[in-house]
Amino acid sequence: MRLVFLVLLGWMLSGLDAVRAATQFSEPVVITTAGQSSDLLLARQFFKNAGVTKARASSRFTADSLAGVKTLVLVVGGSSKGLGEAKNATDAELTRVKALLQKAKALKVPILCLHVGREARRGPLSDPFITPVVPAASQVLVLAGGNKDKLFTTLAGKAKVPVTEAVDYREVVARVKEYFGKAAGK
Repeated sequence: MRLVFLVLLGWMLSGLDAVRAATQFSEPVVITTAGQSSDLLLARQFFKNAGVTKARASSRFTADSLAGVKTLVLVVGGSSKGLGEAKNATDAELTRVKALLQKAKALKVPILCLHVGREARRGPLSDPFITPVVPAASQVLVLAGGNKDKLFTTLAGKAKVPVTEAVDYREVVARVKEYFGKAAGK
């Protein structure tokens, strides 16, 4: 019985390694927002804590910022303060995000979609930014509560993009370490 358990455990873990290998990212990294939320500051700290040292973060990066970059991180979540109340600010941000997505695709730069705003950063202000980013991503990492309605899961499922739901900030950092090969023993 013990042997069967060990064989099954080994088989399951080998499958996880295949998934992990498919979601490996490299430095240098550009971290930017899709929705101008202040979650960018959290994301920058998560990457620093994960040991990803070649990462630049700015809410103003454009498609031209992707030259020489090996990973694009889009922190999704709309902010009325960041965007302002004007509709044209939302439209301009969507245009910027879509240009980043197109350029990343053209340059074959993998995209990590990151949502750390939980339920507070969801709804009519955020969802228009989530909708184009998730299907273009190589991996989606969402903090618990941010996927209650399963929007991330639904969009990712259609595009066959893996989704990880982290239970807390510590797990977000652990996943970033894993994705960038910084996990213990590597």
